[in-house]
Parts: sequence; C-alpha cells; structure tokens
Amino acid sequence: MLKSAFKREKAKVIGGLAVMTLVLIGGYFAFEKITGKEGTIIKTTSGKYITTDSTTIEITGAMLKSFTLEQLAEAYNVDVQKLVEILKTDYGIEAKPNELLETIEINNGFNRRQFKEVLSEAVQKAKGD
Repeated sequence: MLKSAFKREKAKVIGGLAVMTLVLIGGYFAFEKITGKEGTIIKTTSGKYITTDSTTIEITGAMLKSFTLEQLAEAYNVDVQKLVEILKTDYGIEAKPNELLETIEINNGFNRRQFKEVLSEAVQKAKGD
C-alpha cells in the first residue's frame, strides 16, 4: 500500500523537499546578510546582545553603558593591554581593562560624543599597530 502511495505522490514529495531546501538556503543567506560576515556577537553586562562589525569602529551609547574596556577590545579583535597603553600615552586616559567605559568617561571628564571619538581612534590605532 505504501509503495503504491509513494509512486503516485512521488512528484509531490520531491517538490516539497525542493521547496523546503530552497527556503533553508534562502534563510541562511538572509541571516548572513543581516548579521554580517565579519560581525561578532557579544553579550553585554546587562544581558543584551550586540553585533559588532570588526571592520568599522562604531561606539554606541549602549556599549558605553554596558561594556568594559576588555569587552570593547574583544569586540574589535584588539589586545586590551595595547588599548590601555594607547589611551594612556596618546590621550592621557587612565583606564583598567575590567572598568566600564562609562566610568572611564566620567573619571576622565569627557562628554559622550568626545569619548566615543577618542575610543574609535584608539581602537583604530590598536588595530593598525
């Protein structure tokens, strides 16, 4: 009975499998396009997930509030000690790897926009050296 049913419905089964395969392949490429090939997904201290693109240095307000300097370095694939050194020598910023970025900003008297620019430049220097 199964043999005869499969013979009659063979085209439908193959068509269904083909459609399912195309949907899976399309979903994979759509996901990759949204998340980016170079992206790194990091869990912040507040429990949220942020995707960073390791080719573009963009510091967001959410990152300042929840990232430590070490997490920022990890997000952009740079050595945290090198980043601490660059911040100290080039910008006069005292920072520890496990310190929140927002705390570093406040302790060194920066406004939000200035500090984002300084961090972006420092990360870029750490990547380039």
